[in-house]
Amino acid sequence: MIDVHVLTHAGTRIDWLAECLRSLEDEPCTVHVIRNMGGTVGHGRAQGYQRGSHPFVTYVDSDDFVYPGVMAAVIEGLKTHASVCTHEIALHNGVGFFRKPRGGHNLFAARREAIEPLLDHMETIDYLSDVMVRRHLKPAQLDFVGYAWRLHEGQAHRNINGAMLRQEIERCQWRN
Repeated sequence: MIDVHVLTHAGTRIDWLAECLRSLEDEPCTVHVIRNMGGTVGHGRAQGYQRGSHPFVTYVDSDDFVYPGVMAAVIEGLKTHASVCTHEIALHNGVGFFRKPRGGHNLFAARREAIEPLLDHMETIDYLSDVMVRRHLKPAQLDFVGYAWRLHEGQAHRNINGAMLRQEIERCQWRN
C-alpha cells in the first residue's frame, strides 16, 4: 500500500477534486486530503508526506487524476528504487496529449524513508518543493502512463516570476 496526499486550496475546483478522488478509489492506497488554505506548496507537501504509515508515499494534485493500475506499478517500482515516476498525459481544455517526460514530473512516488529527511527543508520552500525533491532523489522513470496533468490558468507554477524562481533556487540547495 501507498499513502497518497491530495492538497486542496482556496481555488480548488470541487468537480476536479471529485474526479481526482474517484481515480484513486480502486487503487491500493490510502488517500489523505490536506486542506492547505493559505499555505505554500512546500508546507502542504511536508504535511501530506507525514500522513499515514505505509512504506511508500506520493501525491496527486487536486486538479489532476491517475489512470487505473498506476499505484500497483509505482509500488512494484519502489521495491527496487528509492523513488520513481511515471509518464503523464497533459490535458488542455479537456484534450489530452502525450508530453515528453521531463525530470520525473508525474506521478512521482518515493519510499517514506527517503522523503522523511527532506521534510523540514521542504516546509521552507514556497513553490519548488516538488522540483527540489525530484532533483535530490533522482527518480527512476517507469515505462507506464499513469497520470493526467490538467493544464489551466490557476496552476501554482504560473504564479512564479523569474525573480521568485531564482530566489527559491538559491534557498533550495539540498545538502546531501
